[in-house]
Amino acid sequence: MNFTPAKSLRNFRFCTLAGVTDVRLVGEEIHGRWQETLHEYYGPHSRRLIEDFLNWPDDPEGILRFTRKYGPVDQTPPVPGQEFRSNLAVWRAAQEHLRGLWQHLLKFPNWQPEGGSLAFRKGFLTYTAANLYMFLYIDTVTCSAKHVRKCKRQDCPHPYFIAKHLKERFCSDVCAAWGQREWKRQWWKEHGQSWRAEKRRQNQQGGKRGTRKTQ
Repeated sequence: MNFTPAKSLRNFRFCTLAGVTDVRLVGEEIHGRWQETLHEYYGPHSRRLIEDFLNWPDDPEGILRFTRKYGPVDQTPPVPGQEFRSNLAVWRAAQEHLRGLWQHLLKFPNWQPEGGSLAFRKGFLTYTAANLYMFLYIDTVTCSAKHVRKCKRQDCPHPYFIAKHLKERFCSDVCAAWGQREWKRQWWKEHGQSWRAEKRRQNQQGGKRGTRKTQ
């Protein structure tokens, strides 16, 4: 993940160490093992991982799929070859906390990463987060606060998104179309009766003006 402010003379990016195997659901816990060789993970190419995480389903199977793909979300640093256990409640608590941070990012004064390391590699000053949770935390607070959104459609299955422009209120064309329908429905509810009455009055006046007297 490259995070470089405009006109900056420094290139900065951040990552986390990733790579898991043998991940399975055991009761209310996710059990697995870190791979013997971990790799640096910088996030998806075309979006931010935090968007996926905030919108991810929090049922046991959903959390299992996330962990298999990205690793456990907790405060424990990864250790190559070591087993890990992560409680489902911890995953849900992390998601709830970051959702709250997302919606109040404008009020967030600063960020202070815990643990991790800094190194200059391949032309970038790179911060390696201590764990996946800290990566997600940094992924959140380095977003443009003016562009973080929660979709205005109440039953949207993936409401957390980054807006392309400041007037954007819906996460997708589907939800935007729903918003248009809701706006029209509300408008007709509030103004439909008066609009129809005015339309009848205009039609009646037009009919009178069009009437000719017969000799």
